[in-house]
Amino acid sequence: MRKIAIDTRDLKKGKTGTFTYLKALCDEFSADSEVLFISYPFQVYTGPAFSGKMAEHVLFFLWKQIYLPLYCIWNRVDALLCTDYFLPVLPLPTRKFVVFHDAFFFEQPAHYNSFWLKLFHLLAVPAAKRAEAVIVPTEYVKTRLLHFIPGLHRIQVITEGAKPLPVPEGGSRFDKPYILHVGTLDFRKNLPRLVEAFDKLDWGGLLVLAGDSPAYAGSNGREEVEKIILEKDLQDRVILLGRVTDVELANLYAHAYAYVFPSLNEGFGLPLVEAMQQGLPCAAANNTAMPEVGGDAVLYFDPYNITAIRDTIQVLVTDETQRTRLKQAGLERVKLFQWPAVADAFLSLLHRPLRVAMMGVKGYPYVYGGYETLIKELVERLEKKQIEVTVYCHRSLFAERPARVNGINLIYVPSVEKKSLSQLTHTFLSTLHACILRRPDVIFYVNAANGPFGVLTRLFRIPTVINVDGMEWLRPKWRGLGAKYFYFAAKQATRWMNHLVTDAREMQKTYQELFQAESSMIAYGAEPFIPVSIELLNPWKLESMSYFLIVGRLIPDNNSDVLIDGYLQAQTDKKLVIVGDDVFNDAYAQSIKEKIKGNPHILFTGYVKDSSILSALYQHCYAYLHGHEFGGTNPTLIKALSEGTGIAALGTRFNKEVLADGEFGLLFEKNPKAVAASLMASEEVFADLRAKAQSRIVDTYNWDYIATQYERIFVNSQHEGNL
Repeated sequence: MRKIAIDTRDLKKGKTGTFTYLKALCDEFSADSEVLFISYPFQVYTGPAFSGKMAEHVLFFLWKQIYLPLYCIWNRVDALLCTDYFLPVLPLPTRKFVVFHDAFFFEQPAHYNSFWLKLFHLLAVPAAKRAEAVIVPTEYVKTRLLHFIPGLHRIQVITEGAKPLPVPEGGSRFDKPYILHVGTLDFRKNLPRLVEAFDKLDWGGLLVLAGDSPAYAGSNGREEVEKIILEKDLQDRVILLGRVTDVELANLYAHAYAYVFPSLNEGFGLPLVEAMQQGLPCAAANNTAMPEVGGDAVLYFDPYNITAIRDTIQVLVTDETQRTRLKQAGLERVKLFQWPAVADAFLSLLHRPLRVAMMGVKGYPYVYGGYETLIKELVERLEKKQIEVTVYCHRSLFAERPARVNGINLIYVPSVEKKSLSQLTHTFLSTLHACILRRPDVIFYVNAANGPFGVLTRLFRIPTVINVDGMEWLRPKWRGLGAKYFYFAAKQATRWMNHLVTDAREMQKTYQELFQAESSMIAYGAEPFIPVSIELLNPWKLESMSYFLIVGRLIPDNNSDVLIDGYLQAQTDKKLVIVGDDVFNDAYAQSIKEKIKGNPHILFTGYVKDSSILSALYQHCYAYLHGHEFGGTNPTLIKALSEGTGIAALGTRFNKEVLADGEFGLLFEKNPKAVAASLMASEEVFADLRAKAQSRIVDTYNWDYIATQYERIFVNSQHEGNL
């Protein structure tokens, strides 16, 4: 899972509803090792002094817009959650989520100081528009926000929960039954009307108001509440308790006779849920979010009509049938508002699939050689495992450039179109794009030539996995400086990349011996055998078992010339079919084409992109000739086994490993005479090889098994990007 960070600044404020919300959420997340709690180093100033307020505003700005972004970048945070309306406004590689508890900044601007309001519109609103999601507690708040901020692209409703309270201690602190209200003495709480309604109530109990003045002086309704209590001479019946502890609050709920919530505007109304959880019969205003939260477990009234408030409370405290119904309905209703379920909803939203960027290939779904085969088979399986894959493609090879194919993200990057520079320049630019703009969880490279780019990924603190493939520095096509570079690059891969993958046991030993580097051995795979009709080969007028087959690029290290010379020396009436070419059509490829030009027994098909036709060529050939010399597990050799083909291969240690030292294929030395001798083996020998070839394709060469191995490496590597 990816790292999630939560801004806990509100825990340094007074115990308001937002404090309760954040505290409950943090408590639920505390057991999750992937959740980071970003602790605010100061106590939040909520006093009346202008200098104190301004200092707090400055600290708040620095915290949100400077510290949090730096923290997220340095710690490679995937998702940042702020529960107080404000996010960092600048773009970040981190996905940003923000909680809007309500729309009060828009609906009641007079209750906020002008500077804070400007800060909200300047920073909070633009950041919310760019957020991955704005989280709200009710559909009501969602509707209001869309009214005030039409540009919000994603709003997610995640309800709040009823916090667990301590076990009540002792009996009631009052000698009479009492109606309870919990909340700040904010104007919107509508407490003066509640006091007036209570004054007209035919009931001998008390009204207890638990809660302190709000943090913002502009919304402080304490003076008006105190004034009406004095006017009505209710000092002995209406009790202003001020702020209470959790233990005191638990005691108040436990012994209350009923709960009343006359607020003019609530985004959720957490005290209402707390009261239902304690089994209290409840009455509330019939506006904003209250009916959505209370459902049929609450009696409702017009909060502007004092008589309506009084009449509803009268029923609440005198009608035992209603009281019993409301208690039972409330206990059932509160099951919808539990913090464990809320936390699960948050985690489902904040977590996302593992993101893997892949580079070092021509592209997808372009199949050109072993690398492209690996990537194609891998990404299509990883996508089904809910891993988000991005493949970097050579721009020049794609006339059409869709952004997404088969669920795979595609990015088209240019390169210097020269044989020695094409792949390196493409991967360099792809690395920069991934590190700066995409910020994947893991980058997967193929080809040891890309080893030095691990320096960049280390600087940007992105974990990397590389499939080093073969010993490129020994390939004939790379002489002099090219060979030296490949050896240097392979060594750099062992130094800078977080995880090395080799595709054969022998290659694994090579990296241990040469570079003292450990690697995971994951072979190439093969698709299950599906019989294909010979009719697909009609364009070439080929008959089954009438030809030898060579598949691969026309490059020196595939020894195409040795194979062709061996065929020409062999006394056989079977044809030779050559599938492949070379992108850059260099002198070696040209010499091969000249050698076979005009020979009626040799068929050169060029590239075969249709997988069914390629399978038909394998399945109906008399034998497959494999001259690849310097790679590890070669995909064409694996495919030949999976297609049930008789095989004759160059006796390298890598080919011996795949063919079990000749049990599943003939092995020849690197000279035409040895090749010719293999081709002249008896029909019984090749028939036996064809019969048992597919038994070699077990778990080791199974693509599903291979994809699972890579998935495990990617998941385990995602937090290894530290310098």
